[in-house]
Amino acid sequence: MSDRLFSDIDAHWANASIQRLAEEDLIIGYPNGQFRPDAPMTRAEFASLLYWVFPQTLPNRDAQSFLDVPSDHWATKVVGWVSERGLFAGFPDGRFQPDRPLTRLQVFLVLTKGLQHPIPSQPDALVKLYFDDAAEVPGYARGAIASAVLHRLVVNHPDVRRLHPNQPATRSQIAAILCQALGFSDAVPQPYVPWSSRLRQVDATTQIFQPALRANATLVKDVQTRLHAFKLYPGGAALNGRYDSATAAALAEFATVMQAPPPTTGTIDPTLLQQLQNLDEVCFILEHAGDRARIYQEFLRQEQGFDSARLAFLDRGIEASPYAAEVDYYPDYLREKPKPHQPTAGLALTGIAQTIDQTLAFAPFPQRGEMPTIETTGLHFLHSDIRQACVCEGRFINGELRTRWLGREPLRNVELWSATKFVPVLAIAPAPIPAFPKPIWIIFGASPPERQRLQIL
Repeated sequence: MSDRLFSDIDAHWANASIQRLAEEDLIIGYPNGQFRPDAPMTRAEFASLLYWVFPQTLPNRDAQSFLDVPSDHWATKVVGWVSERGLFAGFPDGRFQPDRPLTRLQVFLVLTKGLQHPIPSQPDALVKLYFDDAAEVPGYARGAIASAVLHRLVVNHPDVRRLHPNQPATRSQIAAILCQALGFSDAVPQPYVPWSSRLRQVDATTQIFQPALRANATLVKDVQTRLHAFKLYPGGAALNGRYDSATAAALAEFATVMQAPPPTTGTIDPTLLQQLQNLDEVCFILEHAGDRARIYQEFLRQEQGFDSARLAFLDRGIEASPYAAEVDYYPDYLREKPKPHQPTAGLALTGIAQTIDQTLAFAPFPQRGEMPTIETTGLHFLHSDIRQACVCEGRFINGELRTRWLGREPLRNVELWSATKFVPVLAIAPAPIPAFPKPIWIIFGASPPERQRLQIL
């Protein structure tokens, strides 16, 4: 058979799909040697195609007669065949409308029914996740579209995230879709095929091509969710399953921190995604927080557009602070043994305390929404003009994070001038932890009467 089956598909995106079906004797062209790849396909033509592509499909009802498909119509046999198998139905007026262009939505409805693919749970959410034009998919069809995605029947050219459900299906689109249905996926450009796999399914043998991630909204959302847990990516509406520049940048930053090869325009190292799936969030955040220059630049970014009248996040560095000379001594102050008359009750919330050279009580870091017990007499070393402050000191004790909280009117409803709210001040303890470890982190906020800003311990 000639390599050039049709004269009008040489540069067409579906060239390989069309040729593959023609080589299987499943489609034919026109007498003039053309295939007309971008012409719409009619309902009768699609019925004829199904007759040849799925000959083993069994009937499940009596064939229906249609007013506009008489016995001498060229498609009478195939229309009766698809009617017997419940693949096609007519219209309320008793007609089949054989010459009416088939929509893309109808193609997927017919194929999912004919292939007996089950409808997944929560199809609405899946359709919205994968397609930017999901609103154009009617409610009754969302189950079938979701099923078509999960079974890799959908082919969207040129934009994999736009289904165009109500547009006429072209002959080339149907050729590519049928190749997917028949297992001839090597003949279909895969960047146009939505697919679904989960981050937890990635193993060392998984090949992931970065351009193809745009077609796998499920995996991308999993990646975004984990990046959000590591404070590298926003949450909420940003967890949208779209592999865009923000997602790629966050993944690249994760790779940098992990000292792993960054994602390229080609493939993504599956080991990187396995680390993303399995790494403990707290360990990563603490490691990432060691980059003080990055944190400072992030603070500066947040300050853009503000001025002193609008409570800027940062106005000046520690050099301008009248307390700069005291900062180096703050960790020593925090290590001081509480005086006997100072209350320490409640610091060990679960009764777990640890003595490290001196008697200091630490408790598990509180859960989100849980108020820690704050010692209100532990910040005596602060100048009296600092009206409000709160410090959280954390240490790893026997491999678990323990904290103690100290404050000066920490819950008073006033603005914290030092950093509008709280500023993380970070000092990562080396491993192994020495007998008298440095604080793991300190969160500090203060409100002097004058506008002194950031106090970095």
